[in-house]
Amino acid sequence: MRTAIIAAVCTLLAGAACADQTISESEVPKPALDGVTRKYPGAKKLGFERETEDGQTSYEVKLLHHDQRIDVEVAADGKIVSEETTISFDAAPEAVKQALAASPKYGKWTVRHTERVIQGENTAAPRYEIVVSKGKHKAELVFAADGKLLPGEE
Repeated sequence: MRTAIIAAVCTLLAGAACADQTISESEVPKPALDGVTRKYPGAKKLGFERETEDGQTSYEVKLLHHDQRIDVEVAADGKIVSEETTISFDAAPEAVKQALAASPKYGKWTVRHTERVIQGENTAAPRYEIVVSKGKHKAELVFAADGKLLPGEE
């Protein structure tokens, strides 16, 4: 019996510690939804997640806006934390494309996904997250707009 109780508590705690959780629109605080709607009026809302990192809760609203897929991370009060816009690799800055091509390790890998990432309202300094693969191997590289490889999830 004691083992069953401990297992149940551990299962509950593991669920509570889960970083990302799919939720419904009604579970997103109204100020957060209002912040996204203000920034992207008319965008189609595709999905919602609650994210908890370092004890801070934020919400991700997945949008389709002018035929672009955008994931907006927003605080409960409506402040935009970050925006990830899916783009084609060809739409990345030339410096980013050249830096990847010149990489001795990843230059010949296949580009699978590219996103332009803006932190907060800092539109002047976007990053570019590029997922590449070769066979069973996969890596996410993060570049500054000038082509500098940044610390990331490589």
